[in-house]
Amino acid sequence: MPYKAKQVANAFITLANRDGSPLDPMKLQKLLFYANGYYIAERDGQPLINEYFEAWDYGPVVPTVYYEFREYKDQPIRRFAYTWNEALRRMIIAPQPVNDPDAEETIAWVWDNYKRFSGRELSDMTHKDGAPWSLARRRATNSCMRNERLEINEIRDHFAQLAT
Repeated sequence: MPYKAKQVANAFITLANRDGSPLDPMKLQKLLFYANGYYIAERDGQPLINEYFEAWDYGPVVPTVYYEFREYKDQPIRRFAYTWNEALRRMIIAPQPVNDPDAEETIAWVWDNYKRFSGRELSDMTHKDGAPWSLARRRATNSCMRNERLEINEIRDHFAQLAT
C-alpha cells in the first residue's frame, strides 16, 4: 500500500534520531526519493509513496514534505511531520509504516546505505545525466514548466539498473 510522503519521512526522522545523525530537509527529500525508487524497482512499478516527486533545482522533491519542513532550511529537522486525521478532525503526527515488512525493509536499507551522505551529495547523485531528475528537467525546458513531475516508469527503469 503506498504511503503519504510524510509517513515515510517520519520513519527516516525516527532512524536519524535513533542514530544521532542530523537530518536536514534536503537530505530527507533525497532519502524519500531513493526509498521510493528502490521500492518501485523491486515491486514492478508499485510506489512506496503515493505523491509525485518534482524536479526542483536541487533534485527530486515532494512538495508536501518541503512545505512541512522548509523552516529548517539547512538545519537538522527537530520534529515529526503532521497530517490531517479526518476521524479525529485534527492534525496528528503522520503514522510511520508499520507491520509492512516490504516498506520497513526498504526504508531501513536506504537509511543504512545512504545516511553517510550529505543532502548536497545526495542531490548531486540525483542529477546524473539520464536519471529521472535530468529527464524531467529536459521535459520542463521544452514545456516551459519549472518543476516537472518525475515519471514512474523512468524512476523504475533507473532504480532497476542501480539494483543490479
